[in-house]
Amino acid sequence: AEAFAAKESAEIITGTAFTGIINSVTPTTTTLLGAAFTDLTYKKLVDCSNSLSLGQLMNGGVFIMHRTVWSIIQGILDDNNRPIVQNPWDAASRTLLGFPVVLDEQAPAASASAANTAFIIFGNPRWVSFGRRQGFRTQLMIEGTAAGVNLGETRQLGLIIDTRWGLVVTIPANLAYIKTAA
Repeated sequence: AEAFAAKESAEIITGTAFTGIINSVTPTTTTLLGAAFTDLTYKKLVDCSNSLSLGQLMNGGVFIMHRTVWSIIQGILDDNNRPIVQNPWDAASRTLLGFPVVLDEQAPAASASAANTAFIIFGNPRWVSFGRRQGFRTQLMIEGTAAGVNLGETRQLGLIIDTRWGLVVTIPANLAYIKTAA
């Protein structure tokens, strides 16, 4: 179940089989001045949070990022040398600029820092439509090769679990992301 949820989350965020938020054509983009995630500034976070109208947010704006990127944000200080995240250890009230922060392991991690890379998503996740057909299809394998292992020779069984689902970013311009400079 965790593997299915991770795959679905990865498709929503980046997309390989489907076009996820980051790979959408027209999301609102805030570009950093530098080519590393650590070049993120308070000003760029504010720019991103103000890039969408209240109508686009539909009372549901959130920041979505990897926990290691959240760690970078926890280290950002304001002009008075105070952290911009007031209580970083309180997961129940994890917010940034008044918006909830959702940590997702499928979002780009700080170790993926590179030029021209989107790594923080902002907006209302309701602009992503997700559908799943009911039920799973399973098949038990007693012969064949799975992950390079001959099941018959090693007296192992294989289980194939198949589920069908799809997603679409309905209006990409109603979502935003922060990316590094090219």
